[in-house]
Amino acid sequence: MTFVLEGKSGYKADVDIDGRQLVVAKSIDELAIIAREKGLAFSWSNVDYNYSGADTILAVENNSPTKKLYITKILAGGDTASEVIVHVPTSNVTMAGTAVTGVCLNQASPEVAEATGIADETGNTQGNVVARGRIAAAGNSLIIKVPVILAQDQMVGVDYVTVGAAASVTIFGFFA
Repeated sequence: MTFVLEGKSGYKADVDIDGRQLVVAKSIDELAIIAREKGLAFSWSNVDYNYSGADTILAVENNSPTKKLYITKILAGGDTASEVIVHVPTSNVTMAGTAVTGVCLNQASPEVAEATGIADETGNTQGNVVARGRIAAAGNSLIIKVPVILAQDQMVGVDYVTVGAAASVTIFGFFA
């Protein structure tokens, strides 16, 4: 048997005999909320390439003077088993490599990422390691949920330890 409670606002809630409220939970990823409400969620993805050991497959640097870039997750895949290292260099980097444009996750928004994305990035020195993972075998992928917050001119890089013919990385993040 349930009871109905009515709050000051006039909203009603079902409560069971033990006083527990009956609810149906709906969960929305924070990245999706920022994309929907502000249009400030982005992804950066490299095109597969023939990489060397210890290559920074993809790096993203925050260029916003007013907003922090919150990295939420990284998707990594490849044709070879490899350790994947997510790191933040400890000094400013002059990024070099192939430009990668951030894609707004709200396709109805005109917002543009205030960030530099570079694939096959060669201008950094590995700094503070914030996460490590492993691609177990060829054709497998790995999702790394790593909350990294970047101020202006800070970057996050994703390195593969082994040598391979195809590496793909997608970095997801939002500005706030």
